[in-house]
Amino acid sequence: MPFIGKKRDSKGQFVRTFYISKPKLLKLYNKHNRITKDICRVLGISYIQLYKLFKAYNIKLEGKRRIITYCCKICGNRISNTSALHGKGTCNFCANLKENNPNYIDGRTKEAKYYCKICNKEISISAFKYGCCRCRVCFVRVTFNNSKKYKYKSNSFRSSWEVSFAKWLDLSDINYEYENKVFELGNKAYLPDFYLPEFDCYIEIKGWFRKKAKDKMKLFKSLYPNINIRIFFKKELDMLGVL
Repeated sequence: MPFIGKKRDSKGQFVRTFYISKPKLLKLYNKHNRITKDICRVLGISYIQLYKLFKAYNIKLEGKRRIITYCCKICGNRISNTSALHGKGTCNFCANLKENNPNYIDGRTKEAKYYCKICNKEISISAFKYGCCRCRVCFVRVTFNNSKKYKYKSNSFRSSWEVSFAKWLDLSDINYEYENKVFELGNKAYLPDFYLPEFDCYIEIKGWFRKKAKDKMKLFKSLYPNINIRIFFKKELDMLGVL
């Protein structure tokens, strides 16, 4: 029978040594539902002493916490604690089965449709559950609006070059619209900087033309060949007298 150590009294002092048999330890282990904290409180020993005792008796620990399993109230399959305590108490399959499915109408289940919370455009289930509940166009608009730092008149711009070009357009009496349309490029979206209605032309202001931007521009021109777009770099802006 293994030696454990000294037992503590009510004041926390060691008063005597003691032994405990394996059947008694197993009885305590099962009585307290495998919670080692309760066993240590009953025996008055520390966690380290209790683990040494388990190791000496070759008892495998199943964890410190109480093991509680929850099952679906319809099919009996195991479900998560969240579904059991805060949900309907059913698995995902039973939750969407016939009458339990909110899309169950007239004896049949129709496909669930999800919509953008801004423009009410239909979106995918992945965008609804794991995304921001917005379509790609609204996502680009919101993301780009959050990155704007420069203000001129009623518009907010992302760079000082765009502000200078907008001022040049005003001085030249040219009407313009800033970021008025988003073009979808499959799993991407593209938002040109300026649109000039008089010339039916889009203008993109670029300082650095990185590979990612080049690939997006090639994809845009291949999908929208009839759209007239021009890219203005520092050289073109200097020639116009913008900078």
